[in-house]
Amino acid sequence: MLAVTERAADAIRALTDAPQIPDGSGLRISSGEGAGTLQLSLVAAPADGDQILSSGDALLFLDSDATLLLDEKMIDATMTDGGEIQFVLADQELDR
Repeated sequence: MLAVTERAADAIRALTDAPQIPDGSGLRISSGEGAGTLQLSLVAAPADGDQILSSGDALLFLDSDATLLLDEKMIDATMTDGGEIQFVLADQELDR
């Protein structure tokens, strides 16, 4: 299952706490047009069939393809010099 870092949760909250964004909104990760590509979007609610992940009050919605692609991954966030949020995916450090 996708792990969410505290920085990623903070970034999602920052995006969804804007006054014009409805309560219950989240970051949706869905499969893109090319094989293995992902698309991020802010949405008011999950689509039918989305897996819902929460980290505190930060919500992530994953479509079925993204759920498979992101198994055992971790999402983190960084801030660019221009003040934009960038989400980064990495393998989870699993104890085996």
